[in-house]
Amino acid sequence: MERAAAPQTLRWRWCRPGRGWFHAAMLGWLAERGYRLVLGSIFPWDTYQPPLWFVQAFVRLNVHPGGILVLHDTPELSPRTQASLRWIVPALRRRGYSFVPLAELLEAAG
Repeated sequence: MERAAAPQTLRWRWCRPGRGWFHAAMLGWLAERGYRLVLGSIFPWDTYQPPLWFVQAFVRLNVHPGGILVLHDTPELSPRTQASLRWIVPALRRRGYSFVPLAELLEAAG
């Protein structure tokens, strides 16, 4: 998991603005620097540190093909994020979901 969270070199340039808020000036600034704006579609309120059962239930009820799950990884949230992923990844795979790089997902979307 550590390697996935911190790859040696970043080949992509994505930006997910805080709280999903953006405006035209931000889009211009990102474009000038070669970034693409990406928003999530499944946000289980993990920054509020709800019980793990809530995060799991929220993901289970809101998952959908092409969904982008937003989880936060900070020193204080990292253990919770890892615990959530230990449940989320196998549970969604059992339901037939797969995980692909963001570039592949967006390329498929056109």
